[in-house]
Amino acid sequence: MNSDVNNNNNRKCKKCGMVMPLEANKCPNCGTWQNIPVFRIVLVVFIVVLLFAFILYDKEDNFSNNQNNNSGNSSNYPNKPNSSEPPTNNEPPIYNEPSVTDKSYGFNEMFVFDNFEITISSNYTFDVVNNRYSDYHNQSVVKLPVTVKNIGSETNSLNSFYYEIFGSVGVELEELGAYFDDSLDFAGNLRSGASYTKYLYFLYDGNGTYAIEFDNFSDKVEAEFEILK
Repeated sequence: MNSDVNNNNNRKCKKCGMVMPLEANKCPNCGTWQNIPVFRIVLVVFIVVLLFAFILYDKEDNFSNNQNNNSGNSSNYPNKPNSSEPPTNNEPPIYNEPSVTDKSYGFNEMFVFDNFEITISSNYTFDVVNNRYSDYHNQSVVKLPVTVKNIGSETNSLNSFYYEIFGSVGVELEELGAYFDDSLDFAGNLRSGASYTKYLYFLYDGNGTYAIEFDNFSDKVEAEFEILK
């Protein structure tokens, strides 16, 4: 057995067999997730239950409204309301789309998202992927500093599923934090009031305007910034 695997800090990818750090959730070679975090399973279950409850409530309320309308049109209805009286509002609640700010934030501008204060620093640098097993080996990446502060009352972490990165031509870019130890993807939880500065690593596809879209299904914030090499 490879001595790297014998090290308690390493393990093999369950798909391609590549040796990688024990704490890595995603194989840097083939991209296979090694473990499914519990909070992601809980999030999916919560969303499904919420949608099911909303659909059930909508059907029951529509049935109730139809029953009331049919009764009100009957000539035998003893207490038909006077036409001058305002109608009763029994309509189901309206689903609101995620609120979107009209402003697109740039470098060094703090904005609030999902109970976090987030600031994208202009002190970006460039790096390269150093992994001979990866398709991205020796490719240039942007190293973008991001400061995150928890302004909520409970311990929390920024969910990596809540943001997407787009390159200079508007195409979504591969986030390559799995190759770097100080990636924002691997940052731990923050207690209330705590903060850290970590880095987003993504492919450099040329000079131009890059963007990050933050979306947690209730709030949506966009940041745009110029990357020049």
